[in-house]
Amino acid sequence: MPSAPFEGLHVSCRSIGILLLIALCAECAHAQTARAPELLAQARALAADAEHGKILYLKHCTGCHGHQAWGDGPKQIPALAGQREFYVLRQLARFAARERDSSLMQESIHPADVNRPQAFRDLAAYLSRASRSPRSDHGDGRALGMGERTYRRGCIACHEQSAEGSDGAPIPAIGGQHYYYVLHRLQSFPTLHEGRVEKDVLRLVAALSPDEQQGLADYTSRLTALTAAGAAH
Repeated sequence: MPSAPFEGLHVSCRSIGILLLIALCAECAHAQTARAPELLAQARALAADAEHGKILYLKHCTGCHGHQAWGDGPKQIPALAGQREFYVLRQLARFAARERDSSLMQESIHPADVNRPQAFRDLAAYLSRASRSPRSDHGDGRALGMGERTYRRGCIACHEQSAEGSDGAPIPAIGGQHYYYVLHRLQSFPTLHEGRVEKDVLRLVAALSPDEQQGLADYTSRLTALTAAGAAH
């Protein structure tokens, strides 16, 4: 029996559709399988679109970090508005590559419209330019002097005078970051950063007493790099 008109064309179109679907799935999966340095290099090579980053942020991130990216201190959720662009970009790449562990972040970064280098670039650009929080959560103030001494002894060389961080390494801005978030990060720092930072830094943080940790978190929370009074750039 003769073939129906366009039957061969129909099969060809269906085959092309299947191939396109496979290619799309492979592209979506790429960010999940690539290593963080590869994702970071790809993202940094792209032009940033901060407005698109805002759209992505409002769609995927407000449930935890808040509408204005000011975080939630008691829940140990960091403020992201005004954070160093390169640092945010690097952390997004690490979450996507599962080199930094957080089930909530990995769930948020899983959708196809956000799990790709261009989205990372745009989100980082938006957050670094977002209006900073009016203030951060603080500790009780009883160990501020100890916190300042600890900061100047062990932290200022990397995090800078006002804890504004640096785009070079990259080093995050922690001045004005929420007290409870910084305290939690200090308490878990040796475990979370083993093999990622210099051993001298690991030893320094691991040797901090609970009072020194609380004082340091309280002191940095009162600096202004991530609040409306300061600027991280």
